[in-house]
Order: sequence, then structure tokens, then C-alpha cells
Amino acid sequence: MLNVRNKKDLILEYRRARGLERVGPREIRAVETALRRAYGPEDRTSASYIANVLREAGAEVHFKASWSFAISPAPKPRCASSTRFIANTANSPTAWGRAWSASWR
Repeated sequence: MLNVRNKKDLILEYRRARGLERVGPREIRAVETALRRAYGPEDRTSASYIANVLREAGAEVHFKASWSFAISPAPKPRCASSTRFIANTANSPTAWGRAWSASWR
């Protein structure tokens, strides 16, 4: 077994030992197997984590996860009065009353 401290180190050592510059699904499965061998059959390291570690280390990774961390844009106001309220409340402390009464007109 390789002398490593954690999963990330094992992934990087695996890459170094095999000289992996291009990584695809087959290589990622091989890393998963090495992790299971080192940490036991119940190890649940995701393929996307392995791909990200290898990508950060400079490998050319050809892998698409079935999901991703998408950053959603800020929510948009649902109506014009909400926009007025947001814009007016930033300008003065009494604007809340004006925006509230304007939305009911």
C-alpha cells in the first residue's frame, strides 16, 4: 500500500505513480478501486471528487458528472412594485412607506 495521509494524497500519488496526464472514466474507475482497496469496500468517494482533484493537479480530465454545483443568479422581483420597493428602500428610511403605498395604487 502507498504511504499517504488522506484520500486526496492517495489520488495524487496514484496519478504520479502512473504518469497520468490525460484522465478519462476508465482511469477514474481505477482510482476508485485503489481507494476502495485502501479504505475498505464501504468507501464512497465520488467520481466527481476524484476528477476535481486530478483537474486541480493539472491533469487533462475528460469526465462529465451527472450533476454539478450550479450557482444560481439572484432572484428577480416578481412585479414592478417589488422593484420600486427595493430601489426606494435603499435611498431613504421613509421610502418604505412610499413604496408600500405605491404598490397598492
